[in-house]
Amino acid sequence: MSTFLSKSPVSYLSSKAVVIGAAILVLIFSGDILLPWFGHLLFLLLEAVEATLDVLLETVFALTPRSAQMVVAWAGLVLLMYGVVVAIHKIQNFIRHDLMDMISSWHDQLQASPSLSWLLHPWAIPMVMVFIVGCSVLLLF
Repeated sequence: MSTFLSKSPVSYLSSKAVVIGAAILVLIFSGDILLPWFGHLLFLLLEAVEATLDVLLETVFALTPRSAQMVVAWAGLVLLMYGVVVAIHKIQNFIRHDLMDMISSWHDQLQASPSLSWLLHPWAIPMVMVFIVGCSVLLLF
């Protein structure tokens, strides 16, 4: 099993985690520009799908416009709930398997390195997280 620090720096660029992390940083630091644009594109896409489904239901099943809108709205709600359940399961699996494997390998590497052994204390990780959040708040505001 390869450890987290044994990879070459070039292999990190193809990793999904690095791409997702970079995307999150871009959204954090330029979110006031990008998020409304993404929201507007998502809104236009949903409106186009909704209008298409409305017309399809009205013509194929001879529904009134109001009943076709109700069918589309309830179907959208069911799909949204299904997506939430799938997302929760994926997050739970990530936390149970991948994140715990990363933490255990990181813990093993810290035990092998005496210069970083202070990170093994139970207060170290929360303090580092508070430091990172504090620096981010200081830079953003």
